[in-house]
Amino acid sequence: QLAEKSQPGDAVFVLFTGHGCRALDSRVDSESESYDEVILPLDFERKGVIRDTLLFKTFLAPMKKGVLVTCIIDACHTGVMMDLPYLWTTKADKGDAAPKMSLNN
Repeated sequence: QLAEKSQPGDAVFVLFTGHGCRALDSRVDSESESYDEVILPLDFERKGVIRDTLLFKTFLAPMKKGVLVTCIIDACHTGVMMDLPYLWTTKADKGDAAPKMSLNN
């Protein structure tokens, strides 16, 4: 509902502090294993874990253009929790250039 209610110009801040882990996802092929990063909310034993793909599909992808979203995830094993299709890097930054952002492909 947050993505639906947010309008251009709004700022959305999400903070999760708790437990995280990796969960086996469906296999891409017969020889490789794929994992999702997940967070474990307080009621995860009844409602289940929250996978990174679910967060992206239901929270980030439907967010309207012009909404500023800041997410802080303070949990172990959640390095790519938001499953963003972008790569942010300051590699080779000389200090005077802005960091580069590109599609993560």
